[in-house]
Amino acid sequence: MADGLLICKPMKYSILLLLAGLLTIHEAKAQSQADFTHDVKGEAFPWTHTDFKNKPENFSFAIVADRTNGHRIGVFRSAMEKVNDLQPEFVLSVGDLIEGYTTDTVELRRQWNEFNGLLKPLQMPFFRVPGNHDVSNDVQKALWAKQFGRDYYHFIYKDVLFLILNSTDGDGVPFSEQQLTYAEKTIQNNPNVRWTFVLMHHPVWNKREENGFYRVEKALADRKFTVIAGHTHRYMASVHNDRNYYVLATTGGSTRLRGYEFGETDHISWVTMTDQGPSLVNLELEGILKDNFSNERTRQLGTTLAGDAAFKPVVLLPAAGGAGEGRVYLDLRNNADLPLQVETRFFQHPSLHVSGNPGKVTLPKGAQQQLALGLRPIGNNGPVAGDTLHMQYSYQYVSDEQGLPHLAGTFDLPVKATAPEIIERSMPVFTSSKQVEIKHDFEGAKVVYTLDESEPGPDSKVYDKPFTINRSTTVKAKLITEKGDAASLPESATFEKLAFMKPEKVRKKDVTKGLKYTYYEGSFKKVPDFSTLKPIKAGVLKSFDLDAVKQRANQFAVLIEGYVEIEEDDLYTFFLTSDDGAKLFIGDQLIVDNDGSHSARMRKGYSALRKGLHPFRIEYFEDFDGELIQLEYAGEGKARKEVPFNNFYRSK
Repeated sequence: MADGLLICKPMKYSILLLLAGLLTIHEAKAQSQADFTHDVKGEAFPWTHTDFKNKPENFSFAIVADRTNGHRIGVFRSAMEKVNDLQPEFVLSVGDLIEGYTTDTVELRRQWNEFNGLLKPLQMPFFRVPGNHDVSNDVQKALWAKQFGRDYYHFIYKDVLFLILNSTDGDGVPFSEQQLTYAEKTIQNNPNVRWTFVLMHHPVWNKREENGFYRVEKALADRKFTVIAGHTHRYMASVHNDRNYYVLATTGGSTRLRGYEFGETDHISWVTMTDQGPSLVNLELEGILKDNFSNERTRQLGTTLAGDAAFKPVVLLPAAGGAGEGRVYLDLRNNADLPLQVETRFFQHPSLHVSGNPGKVTLPKGAQQQLALGLRPIGNNGPVAGDTLHMQYSYQYVSDEQGLPHLAGTFDLPVKATAPEIIERSMPVFTSSKQVEIKHDFEGAKVVYTLDESEPGPDSKVYDKPFTINRSTTVKAKLITEKGDAASLPESATFEKLAFMKPEKVRKKDVTKGLKYTYYEGSFKKVPDFSTLKPIKAGVLKSFDLDAVKQRANQFAVLIEGYVEIEEDDLYTFFLTSDDGAKLFIGDQLIVDNDGSHSARMRKGYSALRKGLHPFRIEYFEDFDGELIQLEYAGEGKARKEVPFNNFYRSK
C-alpha cells in the first residue's frame, strides 16, 4: 500500500491541477464572452470567432491596413504570421480585403476564399470592415451579406465601444440615412463607455458636411474617441477638435513604398488600451514607428521634396558631324520653408565627359538655381545613340528637426536631345487673337521659332517677348546655344481660331423648360449609336439626377436633347463630369468626349457661342457602380460654374 500511495498521491495532485487548469480556462472563456457584446442577429457574422486573448487589466489589439488595388503576394500572409507572434487580443481591419470590382460571382468567391485562407492561421478574432473593393456593386454587397451578415455594426469589449461603419453604403454617398441613424443611436445608447473607436474605409472627415459624418462627430462630441480609416495607401496622423484621426497606409496593397517619411510603408497599427486612453504605435514589418511618424508637417515637406526632385533635364547636342560642346541643363528648386542641400555627381562615362558639376549646393528656402553643365566627347568619340549618363543625387533639408523626409538615389539621363516644355498651352483656342508665351530661362541658349510648321533653325526668329497670332497656327520652337552649334528637339503647340456659332432661330414661345430624354437598356462599354436601339421609355428631365430616369441600377443609356440658352457672346470652356461615358454636342459639333467605362472623371472642350438658344445633346451610358452627369462652363477669363438647369429648354 505504501508503494501504491507513492504512486497515487502525485496522480491525485496531477488530477487536481488539471481540473484547476480546466476551470481557469473555463472561467477565462466565460469572462471573455461576458466582456463581448454585440447587436448582430442571425447565423452569419462579420467576425471569425470570439476566442479573445484576454488580459485582466489593459488589452491590446492590432489593425491591418489596405491590401488591394494590386496586392503584393506574401505581404499580408507575413503580417498575419507576425500578428500571431505579437498575440493581440483581436485584429481589426479598415477594408479593401479583396481586389473585387467585378460582378462575376465565381471570381469573387475565389478571391474571398483566397483571403479567408490567409486568415486561417490567425489565432485571434478578425473583424472585417467593408471597403470599396469589397462591396463596389450590388452583387458584391449581396455576397458580403450572405457570407458575413452585417456590413456596419458595433461591439463592446472591456467597456470600450467599437463602431464599424460602411463608407460605401449609400447610392453615390458614403453613408445611407439608415446607417447614420444607427450610428447616432448606438452612441446614444452607450453613453458611459470609457472610450469609443470609429473604424471605416474612407477618411470621410475631409468632406464631413457633404457626407453626413458631422452627425457622427456631433453624437461623439462629449466623449473620448479615436477615428481610424484607410483607402489612400498613405499614412496620416491628424488632430480634429482634440481627437486623434488616423489614415493607415498598407498591409500589402499597392504603394510606391518611398518610406515612412512619405507615409508609404507596409505596417500594422498596434493599440494598447490603458486607463489613460489608447496608445497607438505602428509596426513596420522591419520595425516600430510612433503614431505620428507621418504627419501634416512631414507630408507637406515630403510632397514638396518629391516635386523639387522631379528631374526635367534639357539636353542640347551638337548637330550631326559638329564639333561643338553640348549642354545639360538641370533646374534645382527648393519650395520648402527650410534650406535644402542638393548634391549631384555624374558617374564616369567611357566616351563622354560632363564638366561644371558643382557637387554640393545649398538652396535657401524658396530658391531656384540652374546648373548649366558642359557635355563633350572624350578623344575622338562622340555621343552614341542609346548612351546614358548616370547621375547620383541626394536631397536633404538642413535642419535640427527629426524625422524629416530626404531623397537619395540615381537618375539615368539618356544622351539624346530632349524637347523642353517651353510653350504655354492653358487655352489652345481663341476667337480674335492669341498671345503666345514661350518659357525660357536657360543660360547661354536662346529660343528660335516658326509659325508655318517648318522646323526652326539658327536662321529662324529669335524669341524675346510674347507675340500675337490671329489665325489658327502651329508654333514650333527649339532651344539652341548662342553659337548655334547645339540644339534641343523642337517643341510645338497648335492654337485653333474658332468661329462663333450662331443660335437657332427658335422663339421662346415655342419652347418650354426642361430637356427631353429617351431611356435605353443594354450592356454598353461606350456611348452607343442610339439610332440602332429600341427605347424603353421617354420623358422630361428637370435636372441631371439619373435616379429619376433609370429603371435598374446598371447597364442603361440615356439620350438627352433640347436647347441650351447662352446669355452672352463668349468663348466657353465646357467641363463634363460623368460616370460612366458621356458626350456633349452643341449643334452638330462634338464639344466634349468623355466616353468609355470609367468612374467619375472630368473632360473639357471649347466652343465660341453667340447669345441665344443652341441645339444641345448629351449621349450617356452607365456600365456599373454609380452614375453621374455634371455639366459646368466658364466664359473666357470667368469663374467656372454649373450650367443652370433653367437655361435648358425643349420643344413644346
